[in-house]
Amino acid sequence: MSEPCRRIRWFKCKARRAYWSVHLQAWLKSGVTRTRYCTVHRLNRRSFERWLKVVQTLLPPPRR
Repeated sequence: MSEPCRRIRWFKCKARRAYWSVHLQAWLKSGVTRTRYCTVHRLNRRSFERWLKVVQTLLPPPRR
């Protein structure tokens, strides 16, 4: 049986990661600034920045 999100480290929670991944992808496609996207979607900008950093570290480096 899986543990609820509150018992898993904040950034390892699949539900939270999925929520922020959707927002980060939408922001990348939108072409607006981070601040504007967060304002429009009523997101905390600092949380957005932290999740952006976490997701970027999970992605493989781009091929050259």
